[in-house]
Amino acid sequence: MLTKDAAFTTEDIAYLDHGTQSGAGPLMLRYFRPAGPGPFPLIVDLHGGAWTMGDLSGCQARDEVLAGAGFAAAALDFRHAGDGYPTSLID
Repeated sequence: MLTKDAAFTTEDIAYLDHGTQSGAGPLMLRYFRPAGPGPFPLIVDLHGGAWTMGDLSGCQARDEVLAGAGFAAAALDFRHAGDGYPTSLID
């Protein structure tokens, strides 16, 4: 069983920017990096919500446990279906 027992750092990174025309601003990812020199296996974590709700903060607890166990994790934000077709597909 994985537990959050080791040090890690987090960093918010803009990974995609559709420019000012979209009105969305940059899309962010939250990177969880275990302590130490690495390299580390990386898990890309997409939050649930059926493309209609949620954001990268919903991945926080899970990704903290992963980072504490020696896995790097990247929780990605993306636009929802309610933002207009095909925004979430483009992201």
